[in-house]
Amino acid sequence: MALRHKCASVCLETMIQSLAPQLRSGQAQVLARFFIADIIRAMEEDLFLSGFRGDSRQLVESSLLFLHDTRVITLQNGLGVFRQALTLTLDRERAKQGYNKADYDPLSLHYDQKNVQVHVMEKYAELGLEKIKTALAFVRDYFSASHDSFIRRYFPGQAKIITTAMTARAYADIIQSLKNPVQESIVATSPEKNLLVLAGPGSGKTRTIVHRCAWLIKAKSVNPESILVLCFNHRTMIELRRKIRALAGNAAAQVTAMTFHGFAMRLAGRSLMDFSHQRQGAHDFSFDQYIEEAVAILEGKIKLPGVDEAREALTARYRYILVDEYQDIDDRQYRFITALTGRMEADVDAKIAIMAVGDDDQSIYGFRDANVRYIRRFKDDYRAETFFLMENYRSSHPIIETANSLIRLNQSRMKTGEPGRINASRKALALPPEKTLDESRVGLTVCDDLASQAVFVAERIGDLLRSPETRPEDIAVVARQGIAYPALVSLRMALAKKGIPLSYSLKSGPGFPVFRIREFQILLNFLNARRKESLTADELKKGVMDLISDTQGPWAAQVVRILEDWQDLAGDRAVSVAGAEEFALSCLWKKSRPTEPGPAFLPERSTASRAWNFPMSLSWITAGAPATLKKNAAFITWA
Repeated sequence: MALRHKCASVCLETMIQSLAPQLRSGQAQVLARFFIADIIRAMEEDLFLSGFRGDSRQLVESSLLFLHDTRVITLQNGLGVFRQALTLTLDRERAKQGYNKADYDPLSLHYDQKNVQVHVMEKYAELGLEKIKTALAFVRDYFSASHDSFIRRYFPGQAKIITTAMTARAYADIIQSLKNPVQESIVATSPEKNLLVLAGPGSGKTRTIVHRCAWLIKAKSVNPESILVLCFNHRTMIELRRKIRALAGNAAAQVTAMTFHGFAMRLAGRSLMDFSHQRQGAHDFSFDQYIEEAVAILEGKIKLPGVDEAREALTARYRYILVDEYQDIDDRQYRFITALTGRMEADVDAKIAIMAVGDDDQSIYGFRDANVRYIRRFKDDYRAETFFLMENYRSSHPIIETANSLIRLNQSRMKTGEPGRINASRKALALPPEKTLDESRVGLTVCDDLASQAVFVAERIGDLLRSPETRPEDIAVVARQGIAYPALVSLRMALAKKGIPLSYSLKSGPGFPVFRIREFQILLNFLNARRKESLTADELKKGVMDLISDTQGPWAAQVVRILEDWQDLAGDRAVSVAGAEEFALSCLWKKSRPTEPGPAFLPERSTASRAWNFPMSLSWITAGAPATLKKNAAFITWA
């Protein structure tokens, strides 16, 4: 009895936290939407219930029914999940023959009706809050009228929505907001299918991944814990987590979105705290060994007590894997993904559905052994359905056409015959060359030497900054080599002469001592001292900033950014400080992560700018220029 009462208290608190702040008090009745998974997670963080070793879901369901029966709450939509148990009898002779899709067709009507019931219960709750007589008439019609006439009367124009297990608003946010038929098809494709999305620049790759995750959770009732999203850099990881949660709600907090190295370390049982004593030599450290270790664990090559059980638990947990920038994977990451998906497993049921998003034309990480052949093999590896996502939402029409003219010269392209194009809503801006304004064109300027090239680029930046609509932080300069090489050294001098400030990657030096900066030491010491506690993001931020004397300094601003990113991921619930500590360490350990973009941002090299978006960029060619260009050339583009 005490156990159920305590669980009921956690249930109520979770439901209250799911409400908007203005609805949490002073209301006679409110409509709350919540997930049982949220309650189970809250139980795991509760001091009393964290030690419970029974069936957590059964305890939650019992507590919810107890609250419903005592009229503390009124279960509406959720009441439909409590159904009478079924007795299943296994036909052993039939089981030997196996099953195919046709065997499951008789169940399709049952599952369609389950989805309809979601909308019916939601409608009933809404009508009940307005007028109970109307709600009762709605229920009477549901049981007495024919299915088709009932749908036509109460759900006009919602034929597609009514077959999904989500509300009309969720359908509008996840599907209709895309306003792109190809994206809609990708997002709403059957969860069991393997998908290869070949996407051009600015076509909404990240958005497609975010909406696919939301669709799986909202429309297909996929457990968020079974979704894994892999990406390459820390900033993309934060963006994915934030956007998935914003679109799919609090339940999406249980989606695993991590970098390859971060997830490999999790599988290998490694923590960044293991290397805290190596902070001063962090610039020489490589995480690739942990991908190898994770592959060995997944393939069963490491024989340690508990490893086999852990491997089974890990492969069983993740059923849906989404990989961003697949064209950039190397051999280690390819074997890592293969081990995760179980492509080599004989058991069909152990396989995982995978979606890869990438662009073979943008494979630019060959210097670290990335190879475009892996994305070319993906379709055959996983029998994947291929989609082409080619509408560009970012660049101007002249830039898109120039890029098409250049990239079509490449051989063995996967997107031959699929040129990039301006997105539909901006189609009127796709003017022919003779009608394109000079200031909108892509320019190619030939300079005598590096010095004159640097002066020209600095003058162009000065011209751009004369516009009141242009901020210094809107501009980026991209070069083939890093900040210590002649091209950008010359530019730094030219910018300094004009008094134009700039920022650039910390990676340029012989190892910037990030962990010796006072503000970062305060952050990490605070987190380490309280790592066994649970704090809200607001409490954590206040505790850290109270210890920093100069809160207006540039390093304090970096600390604030880390804490705000954590707040976006953790929400307003109290969570383990140990998780925040690991997150902060991952932010600081990314030695190649540039400073926040500022005036005339200069990435370490052209590949470093991929994670950032700028309204304007200036690129130059200082090596490997076309034979017709005998001198250094400045290639100027802006969107």
